[in-house]
Amino acid sequence: VNPSGATSRGGAAFPPEKAAGFLPNSAAGNTPSEALRPQYLPTSYADAKRRIEATLRAQPKNFGLRMMAAEFYIKQGDSVSAIPHLQAATRLTQRSFPWIALGDAATIAGKIDIATQAYSKAQKLDPTNALTIRGQGQLLIKQKKLYAARDLLEKGLKAYPASNDIRIALANLYLILNNAHRAVVLLEPAVASSPQMPDRHYLLGEAYARDTHLEMAIREMKEASRIAPSMSAAWGHMGLYLVRLTRYAEARDPLERAIALDPREPHYYWAMGDSYLLENASPANFQRALQFYRQAINLDPYNDKALYSFAMALTRRGKPEDLTEGIKLLNRLVEIRPIDVNAHYKLAETYRRIGKLPEARKHQARFQELFAKGREENRSRYLAAAFLDTPEVHLKLGRQAMARRDFALAEREFQYALERNSALPGAREELLEAQKRLGEPAGQGGSR
Repeated sequence: VNPSGATSRGGAAFPPEKAAGFLPNSAAGNTPSEALRPQYLPTSYADAKRRIEATLRAQPKNFGLRMMAAEFYIKQGDSVSAIPHLQAATRLTQRSFPWIALGDAATIAGKIDIATQAYSKAQKLDPTNALTIRGQGQLLIKQKKLYAARDLLEKGLKAYPASNDIRIALANLYLILNNAHRAVVLLEPAVASSPQMPDRHYLLGEAYARDTHLEMAIREMKEASRIAPSMSAAWGHMGLYLVRLTRYAEARDPLERAIALDPREPHYYWAMGDSYLLENASPANFQRALQFYRQAINLDPYNDKALYSFAMALTRRGKPEDLTEGIKLLNRLVEIRPIDVNAHYKLAETYRRIGKLPEARKHQARFQELFAKGREENRSRYLAAAFLDTPEVHLKLGRQAMARRDFALAEREFQYALERNSALPGAREELLEAQKRLGEPAGQGGSR
């Protein structure tokens, strides 16, 4: 789901005013009334792109049009088409902004070399521009160098604490790293400083939800949808969270709005189906739920949530034709998620119900194997998390870093220790000592 409400589907419509600057002759000084006649307005994305390119072939050195074209393409999900215009724009000015924009477009498009070179050039032109740090961090995320990105963005935010661009990029990264609480801490001041920006409310809402504060998440999604009523993702996630809170009837209005705005997003139909099926098992609700599950699967035959909910509904009703269809859905689910322990359990149970015992035994054995493996993995994961996340361990790691004269790492570890226990003996004093010594030459240990 794209929270901005923009779409990457090629034939999507767009507001005519977004393309007016690229209409034939409109940028050359013709009157707006002439340029905006209905016969001049583009009727599709392909038509708009053709007119944009024609206009820029006639005015190749028009910096403003190059940047507007790039912005239009990026908003339509076509970053590849934005790149040539941004490359041309960098040759028309000595400012850093076109290079940063080129880095951003290339990052989105997966053009790593172009993005790397663009950000490097931007940094040379304007060494103090926080947007460059934000872009370099996002490029590292694109390359799945998540911890290198975290270190870069944390250092950047320390250098530029007022930069909400770095703050939001780092919050996004914390969500990727499953550290929703830190994302919340970063996003709350960013939202407070710009309360009219719906994307920030949306992101904060997602962070609250992942931090298990669903009421606060709903509040942010409501605010995002109030500011930007066409933001389908805000309506959709509001509905999803209400379903999770078992407020099924209340969830349907935002889900209906999300479906109206983005009728090709299968998750909204799945959530709508759950709102009926989980509310009560009446025949009317059951039929409504099945209708929405079918719509979700028609849009995405491998939507795992819709497959599972649909199969559970059919096996619960238990007619012979229901069990047959439910088995097909569950087999499709294990095709895409072969280690789904619940799907194997349900397949074993359903095969037994229709008398296919060899198939039932196969899935029962697989279920038992996965269950035992999952229990051991969870135990190891919980032990590792408990060890790594304790304040005492971060204090110990900070002291080890101090001994290696890696004062930046020591500072970070002491901060982590104090976040977990603000009264931890010695941590605050050692943090201050690490901060005093940050300017001293580092030792040979290096950061981890």
